[in-house]
Amino acid sequence: MVNVKERRIPKEKALEASFEEIFHSHWPRVYGVLIRLLGDPDEAEDISLEAFLRLHNHLAQSVQMDHVGGWLYRVSSNLGLNALRSKKRRKLYEDQAAADLMAQESDRPDPLDEVEASETRKQVRKILTSMKPRSAQILVLRASGFTYQEIAETLRVSQASIGSLLSRAQADFEKRYRKADGG
Repeated sequence: MVNVKERRIPKEKALEASFEEIFHSHWPRVYGVLIRLLGDPDEAEDISLEAFLRLHNHLAQSVQMDHVGGWLYRVSSNLGLNALRSKKRRKLYEDQAAADLMAQESDRPDPLDEVEASETRKQVRKILTSMKPRSAQILVLRASGFTYQEIAETLRVSQASIGSLLSRAQADFEKRYRKADGG
């Protein structure tokens, strides 16, 4: 008499055989659903494989499973929809990053403008050093946003004289600037 245990197929082999059968019978439809959903054959294949991997893991946990097809299509559809959402978010982030980069590029000053501004600053500093110290100070303080009262306190002169001192300093600066500029 043959031992019953010897004729039994091990549980793992039975699981593999049934999984292989499920795979071959459901692959075309799962893949077809995902390719229509995603429009990308490579991504549809990846997600189909992911769905079958999840099925395999699920079957290994609970050998009895009714409605394998329904479970498989639901899982693959959910994975496909998640991929679409992920792609949409990624595109949104990429578009935002590109817009930020473009904004940064447009915010950057033109190198020629930077050179010209640097040269102008050098010229202004040179002219200020050639002026009387008090005239240069009053121009710098006023350009820095100081009020007449603050300038008067800093230079220790009366506030009433700041207007005329500032006017003379500006005229002197303008004359020197034109002369240095060749005009």
